[in-house]
Amino acid sequence: MILATDGYGLIFYKNNQITRQITQKDGLTNNVCTKIFVKNNEIWVLTNKGVNKIADYPNQPNVANFDYGKDLLSDDINSLFIDDSTAYFATNKGLILFKYNNKNIIKNLPKVYVTSIIKDNERLPVDQGNFTFETGNNTILFTFSAVDFTTSDITYRYRLNENSPWIETRTRRLDFSSLQSGDYVFEVSAKSQNGNWGESAKISFTIKKHFWQSLWFLSILILLVAYIFYKVAVYITRKQKDKEQEQLLLKNKVLMLEQQALQAMMNPHFVFNVMNSIQHYINTQNTASANKVLTGFARLIRKNLEICTKSYISLEEELEYLNLYLKLEKNRFGDKLEYIFNIDEDIDREETFIPSMLLQPYVENAIWHGIMPKETGGEIQINIKLMDEFYLNIEIIDDGIGIDNSLRDKKETHISKGMQLTKERLHLLGQIGAKPIHLNVKQNTTNGTIVSISIPLK
Repeated sequence: MILATDGYGLIFYKNNQITRQITQKDGLTNNVCTKIFVKNNEIWVLTNKGVNKIADYPNQPNVANFDYGKDLLSDDINSLFIDDSTAYFATNKGLILFKYNNKNIIKNLPKVYVTSIIKDNERLPVDQGNFTFETGNNTILFTFSAVDFTTSDITYRYRLNENSPWIETRTRRLDFSSLQSGDYVFEVSAKSQNGNWGESAKISFTIKKHFWQSLWFLSILILLVAYIFYKVAVYITRKQKDKEQEQLLLKNKVLMLEQQALQAMMNPHFVFNVMNSIQHYINTQNTASANKVLTGFARLIRKNLEICTKSYISLEEELEYLNLYLKLEKNRFGDKLEYIFNIDEDIDREETFIPSMLLQPYVENAIWHGIMPKETGGEIQINIKLMDEFYLNIEIIDDGIGIDNSLRDKKETHISKGMQLTKERLHLLGQIGAKPIHLNVKQNTTNGTIVSISIPLK
């Protein structure tokens, strides 16, 4: 059921409730509705200010307006009747009828004209479509008007740029002051009540920029600022890098001197124990064993003095030095200590270089803090292989009590000086070099320790 109300527009009533209401907000000329007529799924509504035709109801109603002063030519309509092609309106001045279709409904759109342009109190010709103004305190006044012989109810809209939103107004005079430099297109159009917007009138004008707003000036300024920032950044970065490099080199030099001093004097306990072994063989008149140990110790001392001044040595030299050390320790501990070397055959020992004295501190730590605390002794494996064409991987694996267990059992925290120094050396060498040196020390499940070192190949 569709109800025409006195002040509430149209009301749609279904299943004992209001389902929809159409009012002036939806396009009706007035909320006072006197009669309705339904034809071809369209509602014709007679109000006290005009006639409306509503389609696509009740969801998205499309309201078309028939202004009294235009189509019906009378403001006293008493009744209406609509057939398939003709609309009939009974008025106090007779019967009005017309063929209704899309051409009848679509009205002539109002055309708008710019009637005057005043720039800084100077009247400009309206027939000129483009103007150029100097920069400054620019004030521009536009007046305009639309031609529609059937109604005076006209709404205007305007904008100053094609990308700007439209602004609606009822006035026919617009005053723009203090416009910034740039390109503008003043555009204005008009529409009648419930009609469509007509064709726009356009006036283009340009306000020149200050010289410091010009593209060439901004380009030079940007380049100058960028150049200054670049020079400052380069200077600061260079100073910072020089300072960091100087600190790294100084620290590395200090550590290298400490390493050399440590290597030169060797481990006092190791030297003392070797001397005791030699003395034992001499006292027991075991001259052959004493000579063997003394010769091995002398070779180890000489090798230590050779490599202590080098930062990098060949893998062959490192293995020779490590083998001399392990033989002396094996001579002391006998069957309680076993060691195995597993070296990849594809490695060129003479042409592969690693940091000097790299493995001995970890092997010594594995013997003294991993295997010696065990009653049955143990074994050390030294595995050297190529991870890929860029890295050499070295593993020192022992089956001792494990580094975590060793640290937990000690009453005082003990950190191997050789291991700590070697760790710092590797960190610094990794920072100075193009690729880092990776070091990982961990306990293998319940016992044993794995030392893994990945060295970038030069």
